[in-house]
Amino acid sequence: MEDRSTFPPELRSASEARHHAEQVLREWQLDTVADAARLLISELVINAVLHAGTESELVLRCTPGHLRVEVSDGSSTAPVRMPYSPSSPTGRGLLILEDLADSWGIEIGDGSKTVWFELAVPPDGRPGEQGASHDDEESNHG
Repeated sequence: MEDRSTFPPELRSASEARHHAEQVLREWQLDTVADAARLLISELVINAVLHAGTESELVLRCTPGHLRVEVSDGSSTAPVRMPYSPSSPTGRGLLILEDLADSWGIEIGDGSKTVWFELAVPPDGRPGEQGASHDDEESNHG
């Protein structure tokens, strides 16, 4: 199963993408991973708005045992982990991604990038072990 949606480069897009994903995940009966997926989608879409300033495409793909989510934008600049202060409202997106996703990565294209993550969906319907395996194709990490 696959769903694709495009969102404008506006702050409200994070909320719209989150709500859209919630509806799709409910239809696909993936409620067990919905909370983590919504949070991570919000982080990735807001990063696209703030840092790329372009529209973003959200792709939700369900395969046996996994939910894969991709957010693509019109910038080929890879996200980097930024230092943040405890009072800063931004700077935690990649930390949250590393903490909640079972795996994630970045694919850089010609004038675009896709940040993706996967969440395990075991047959019994309970989410898999949380932890990160980072598959960044543009760096020497993981």
